[in-house]
Amino acid sequence: MTAAAPPVRPVTLDLLRRLLGVEDHESVRTLMRRAEQASSALPQLVVSAAAAEGLPLGSGSRDLMRRARDRAARYAELYERIAAELPVRLVKGPSLAGRYPAHLMRPVGDLDLVVSGEEQLWRAAVLIAGQVPLDRADLTLSRHGERTDVTLGLHWASEDELLDRPHNIELSTLPFPRTPGGPVPPHTTLPDDPWLADLLTLAEERFQRAFHAKDAVDVLMLFADPAPPTPAGLALAAAGHRLAPELLELLAYTREGAGADLLDAYTRALREPAAAELADRSRPTGRPGTEDRAEDRAEDRAESAAATVEARLAAQLPVYGMPLGRPAARPGSTRTHRYDTDGVSLLRTPIGDYLLVCGEIVSQDAYDTALRVLDRLGKDT
Repeated sequence: MTAAAPPVRPVTLDLLRRLLGVEDHESVRTLMRRAEQASSALPQLVVSAAAAEGLPLGSGSRDLMRRARDRAARYAELYERIAAELPVRLVKGPSLAGRYPAHLMRPVGDLDLVVSGEEQLWRAAVLIAGQVPLDRADLTLSRHGERTDVTLGLHWASEDELLDRPHNIELSTLPFPRTPGGPVPPHTTLPDDPWLADLLTLAEERFQRAFHAKDAVDVLMLFADPAPPTPAGLALAAAGHRLAPELLELLAYTREGAGADLLDAYTRALREPAAAELADRSRPTGRPGTEDRAEDRAEDRAESAAATVEARLAAQLPVYGMPLGRPAARPGSTRTHRYDTDGVSLLRTPIGDYLLVCGEIVSQDAYDTALRVLDRLGKDT
């Protein structure tokens, strides 16, 4: 750690206008609409900044903030319940929210939890299923080498389903999944330092989407820490997690959008490892006459993978679980059981049964077969 960093720019409506591309002459309502387009929960931050600057809030804005606080409190309650029984890491979300000043509301959307293994993941899922009325549980399996990882998205209705996304707790054994089948392999461990873990998992988001204003504000809150890592230390950590290009992009985006001069030393330190990482990603696989771009490699793997669960996992492509009923806890169960029979693959888990699928379209015949196999196995097997 270094000496105290220079102060970051405070988060105000003017800063949010700059990050969201809203001109000074445009209304606060325009700012709200632009925030909604960037991220469904970002209006919470806009409203809290407006309240801090003395703008009067109507009943709709006040209720938006109340619902956000209630969601955050519910997530905190569930996290504390899980953490009391299992080793679990909290990333982004509430971890970052704790760095915001009291007058600002970090947008509350999902709760992301990382667990050390599959048994812990299912124990956490059973705990959650016993506390909330789950509507859906999205299952994804992935494999790299000998390791198979599980990601589980647990969803239940929000208080106001017309205005707010469903609650979602994402449990995963894999903190850095990357692009499935892409040139960057998954990274299986989080940094011990929560500051680094939060920043690097923010950078990881670039594999799924473009950065936006909420990410920039999160970066500002992180760098408001009185003793962030040195530029060289951060560059070393980013290179070790193969995230230097993504982190450079995130910090450069924040630097430009927020005028955060304190990030200049960090972007300079990241340029060399970012260039080295990009060169490594574009390295040919040995096929003569090919550019071998990352997306081409992912497509090649998808094309070469046979339409079986094992072949898809072997190709480092995700396998999804199609639910065969609503999720519900099976107390005492902490393991999964897989059945490959009659041309289908079933996975029985501590919170429900799944048909493992290799594509977006599942035939009626495969679904009907899965139900017959499930009936044959017995509901309580």
